Amino acid sequence: MNISNKEGIPNTFVPGRNLFFYIFGATYAYDKKINHIVSGVCQTDYSGYPDCRNETIKQLNKTVNLGMEKKFIFKTPLMKKTKSDTWKMAYNIGGKRLLKLIREKTHTCYIGEKKKLNDWGYGCKKCPACVIRSKGWKEFYKKEGNLSL
Repeated sequence: MNISNKEGIPNTFVPGRNLFFYIFGATYAYDKKINHIVSGVCQTDYSGYPDCRNETIKQLNKTVNLGMEKKFIFKTPLMKKTKSDTWKMAYNIGGKRLLKLIREKTHTCYIGEKKKLNDWGYGCKKCPACVIRSKGWKEFYKKEGNLSL
């Protein structure tokens, strides 16, 4: 896959993807009488995706509240965390077991590489998502020391 930036937005951007997830979540939450909607979007390691920015999520929260006559609270606990911070948070919550689950069951590679399991998870090692995830893992691992999974 040839990854390029056109007008500041990568060609890997899927328009409306995160917006759709929030609206779908709000629709489900409305019926279940749930007010808090949580997402893992993060602008710290921003790769040029406008729907990962804090301002986008804040404005979407207002729009959904107006459109549904509801007081949803959109939570973004990872918004200002680096990937290293996110690995650390996962480790603090669930130890090696959660790190292993994240490594083996989550995926961020833009080209969909799922054959080679790296220290940080599956991925091509070349696309921006893999580079950011790998870098975050290495920073976390260096700080934490020996964490054989």
